[in-house]
Amino acid sequence: MQAEACGTLVMRMDELERTLFIGLPKEIPPSFSWRGQMSKVKNQGNVQSCAAFAATAIIEFQKRKRAEVSQEYDLSEALLYEISTHEDNQTSSSCRQAGRYFSFIINTLILLGIPREDCHPYSKVCEDPPSKFGEESPLWCERWSELSTLNRIKDAVAINTLDLKALKNAIYVAPVLAGMIVFNDFFSYSGGVYEHPPSEGESIAGFHAIVLVGYDDDKKALELRNSWGADWGEEGYAWMSYDLVTAGEYTVTCNGYTIKIPFFFDAYHLLPLKREWSELRRHTVSLPSR
Repeated sequence: MQAEACGTLVMRMDELERTLFIGLPKEIPPSFSWRGQMSKVKNQGNVQSCAAFAATAIIEFQKRKRAEVSQEYDLSEALLYEISTHEDNQTSSSCRQAGRYFSFIINTLILLGIPREDCHPYSKVCEDPPSKFGEESPLWCERWSELSTLNRIKDAVAINTLDLKALKNAIYVAPVLAGMIVFNDFFSYSGGVYEHPPSEGESIAGFHAIVLVGYDDDKKALELRNSWGADWGEEGYAWMSYDLVTAGEYTVTCNGYTIKIPFFFDAYHLLPLKREWSELRRHTVSLPSR
């Protein structure tokens, strides 16, 4: 809401809005976690829908943080996943196996938003998927488009994943959407601090989307939320060694191709939508883009 004071327009913003747009505190505590304010951990099953689950968890967090909804607010990962396709004429089988680029997920959240879980339950994911980006499925509820606009975002700000301080600062403001390398030993993680020193040309299982929710300087680790159910890791969460960030780029092999890539290769803040923010600058001063 705008207020006029001495001829100057002053934007009234809550704490979350202010830190996302204007900047971060000069100092952050040695440990911090949003885990207690996140929605319950879910399970993506055998669908490559991790990006949709990670983004949805952040939107659910934002709605509760701003006291707009109850603790039980549950959004439809299935609809977000299906509508964000980068393939044309997808079948039920190809829908399940095709991951989603962050750019498609972010564009969907900016342009369309996401409705409640009961509009399209995850139990029906990919049963009758849309054939192109932005198209709809007959399985979605009748008012899906109207209901989705209640849960849109304004934009996304990239965070430098090779800068540990930038990542910690970003996490202190709000949960961070991030992409990571998945080594085969990550599937069997059961607790403690996960470490994986670089090994030239090592084969990887693939890439995965998660939410960074905390950090701890005593553990020297970042805390992440996964989407493999509460039975995985530490009730669905994991601690990732700072060394995974400070090691720089990993040289890994995936599907026969050798590439150099940071362990956390992408990270974003999703900026909540608010119409009166239109005059504010898009980027914060404290979160450098890659």
